Amino acid sequence: MKNKSPLKCPTKFCRNDRGNKRPTCPKCSLRAWRKANPIADILNNVRQRAKRKKLDYDLDLEWFKAFLLDQNYDRNEHHIDRISAAKGYVKGNLQILPISENIAKGNRERGAQLQIL
Repeated sequence: MKNKSPLKCPTKFCRNDRGNKRPTCPKCSLRAWRKANPIADILNNVRQRAKRKKLDYDLDLEWFKAFLLDQNYDRNEHHIDRISAAKGYVKGNLQILPISENIAKGNRERGAQLQIL
């Protein structure tokens, strides 16, 4: 019997199997999609976070693109923050904050919750 080795992903340094009908492995395909569609990737992460936290969500890609471009969003320097944590990810309840300010805001909110308890 022949020992059939699975097809390997052609991406440099990748050792994953790509399958018979795919040009690259799923991991490399997702990386390529994220690189080609950064705003859609961010929106997808926001949607998944809203679903995980069971929050309202009504954003669409066109509005979200305009919002990020209007706010000069940089993924490495800013976070997408909800103004009111109870409202969810809805239009009018989002703001762009520098990472340090968003972390400080979260710490203040957690401290206030601990004092109430």
